[in-house]
Amino acid sequence: MKQAGILLLTLLVLACSSSKGDAPAEKKSEYHYKLGTNCYLEQKITCALTELYRSIDLNPKNAKAHHMLGFIYMGRRQYTEALKHMSLAMELDPKYLEARANYGALLLAMEDWKGAIELLMPLTREPLYPTPYLVNNNIGWAYFKLKKLPLAEKYIKMAIFLNPKMCLAYNNIAMVHEACRRTEDAIDAYGAALKYCPDYQEPMFRLGVLYQKLTRHDEARKVLEKCMKLAPDAQYGRRCKQRLQ
Repeated sequence: MKQAGILLLTLLVLACSSSKGDAPAEKKSEYHYKLGTNCYLEQKITCALTELYRSIDLNPKNAKAHHMLGFIYMGRRQYTEALKHMSLAMELDPKYLEARANYGALLLAMEDWKGAIELLMPLTREPLYPTPYLVNNNIGWAYFKLKKLPLAEKYIKMAIFLNPKMCLAYNNIAMVHEACRRTEDAIDAYGAALKYCPDYQEPMFRLGVLYQKLTRHDEARKVLEKCMKLAPDAQYGRRCKQRLQ
């Protein structure tokens, strides 16, 4: 399973104003960074990349532009380019918390579990960081992949404490419970994920498989059929269909 709980990029939508010809390079760089950000928000990726590269041509030390480039490349799974720009953003501005968070998410996507934990852990000690539940969930997921289940449980439970409606964290803690053979706890956690996100297919699939293992076939069929009908061509829709067959 690929971790879905990648940290969200904090973006500020800024109105674009005309760039003056006599403005210093840093100001022009900031202008093109804002243009690139707005292009990204409008899903105009070629435009975004063009403007962001103009931004760093004007000011190679623009950490925000490097971070945004890294974020776009991460979304496109071009991890080599993403890593280059994310690491530059962090090097240029070590206190850039959003860059640290998304750099950690990139390392998760690259399955560098230990690297992600090391990078993300300082964010758990930042009292003003706006989405600590995402950080705790991602650290917990990395520990889960390293088979360090008590630590995985600790951090994912903290994510749920910080955001009691975080569906992804409930799905992940259910997987920890399954690995620890706490079956009823796993069922309850999958149920919580579906309570807050009724159309979330992954916990439907995993709950259906768990019910099958327990030979609770009627319950398994019910949840797997719902999963399949919800989005039959999606990844978990196909997997639910296979389990039904």
